[in-house]
Amino acid sequence: MALVASLEIRDLSIRYSTRQVGDREMALLGVSFRVAPGEIVAVIGPSGCGKTTLLRAIAGLERPSHGGVYLESKEVSEGDALMLFQESVLYSHLDVAGNVAFGLRLRGVSTKKALSSIEPILKELGLSELRNRQVDQLSGGERRRVDLGRVLACDPSLILLDEPLSHVDSRASEQLRGSILKALRSRRTAALWVTHQPDEAMGVADRIVVLSEGRLLEDGPCREVYLKPQTLEGARTLGRASINAFAYAELTDALSEAEKKVIPNSWWTPNRGDDSSESLVLACRPEHVQVRLMEEEPNDLADGLRGTIVARRFLGDSERIEIEGPGGVWTSLRPCETPSIVPERGERCVFRVPPQNVMWFEATTGRRVN
Repeated sequence: MALVASLEIRDLSIRYSTRQVGDREMALLGVSFRVAPGEIVAVIGPSGCGKTTLLRAIAGLERPSHGGVYLESKEVSEGDALMLFQESVLYSHLDVAGNVAFGLRLRGVSTKKALSSIEPILKELGLSELRNRQVDQLSGGERRRVDLGRVLACDPSLILLDEPLSHVDSRASEQLRGSILKALRSRRTAALWVTHQPDEAMGVADRIVVLSEGRLLEDGPCREVYLKPQTLEGARTLGRASINAFAYAELTDALSEAEKKVIPNSWWTPNRGDDSSESLVLACRPEHVQVRLMEEEPNDLADGLRGTIVARRFLGDSERIEIEGPGGVWTSLRPCETPSIVPERGERCVFRVPPQNVMWFEATTGRRVN
């Protein structure tokens, strides 16, 4: 069994070797965070933000310009961490068992011993009956389990997963996710899991790291990063539906006279006694936007804003409602129960957000202020 190891990324910066991305010279800039033994950390961010570069640096395939990567306080070198690549990498001249044992053979283990040692892994991943099958006869999900088996066979202290679910269908994705999590948890193996998908990140990880343009924006437990993000961009990165975000100055300019009367005590007014409120952005998650039709009882949204429903979409377990209101279009996401009144396009409504769910950010820096 491999050493249960911790990982530390310490002020890591990497300069692009041959190109720039826009005005950027640095692929990563001053990134620091830790991964505890047995912890799964999801790394999420837009394309080009530095996710894959980060994995390559941890795997020892990229040389830092500054800072470093440390496994159990020792600087990482090639081979300390193993990567499950985004694309399946199998050898067509080998069968399933041969592919799973390939990493062990590279490390000098005899064929007989390698094939014997992978038997528990084949059973664990449901590959026993496929052990003699050629890889061109495998489904996408089966190929990914073979990739995973090859990594697990080498018993690494750290596993790097580069969008491991991106090339399989939804059903196979669920099965593969379960197999990966079970394998990691049972071995207490630390892992970094790169993904573009917010639901995937929150569904697999103990903590989430958000990257943007090579910089670390967020680092914390999933619930904390989702509900209490420290940056507006970090808040926008996570969530099933786009976050609502409006410049406070534009929002107040669009208020009716009736709405302006409740400004001092309203949920959409920042708790500031100076003129700096004009430079703020109000943000909230769609699931926190409460909606009532004008005629719906009880209409308990006395301090709500007025709007018109412009779209409604059924999503299975929830429904998405878009409202034209002060500042622009607001999105509400609510459970798909059977309401007494079903909102339709064109209907007038009142909406509000509980004060504890309102987030305020500086417009210029994007930093959280409440």
